[in-house]
Amino acid sequence: MHAAARNQVVSAFIALVLLSRGAPASTAATGPNTGPRLYVLSAGNSTVSVITLSDNQVVATLGVGHDNWGAAISPDGAWLCVTNHADGTVSAISTVDSQVTTIGVAYVPTSVAVSPDSKRA
Repeated sequence: MHAAARNQVVSAFIALVLLSRGAPASTAATGPNTGPRLYVLSAGNSTVSVITLSDNQVVATLGVGHDNWGAAISPDGAWLCVTNHADGTVSAISTVDSQVTTIGVAYVPTSVAVSPDSKRA
């Protein structure tokens, strides 16, 4: 494995370990256009933590619905969609300004996918 790729994997692992001390991390997501950031879901806290991989710092902790299970980053890197199992909702998080919009959906969503044109989840 190339040294830069190995360092990124190690950084992501360290970030997950540090975050999971308070509550278990349930899902992590990165995307092609999100920059060097890692989005980590914590179902126990109903939050998504935004971690910069360059220095392993939590730069934001965003409130989402209860019992988040799945996540997907849009192909254009503009949105992170998070399923909130217990609430029957999906939260859409802007990767630009960290604004969270939560929408009611079908009973107990557990996973999400985003269309190739990034317009639908």
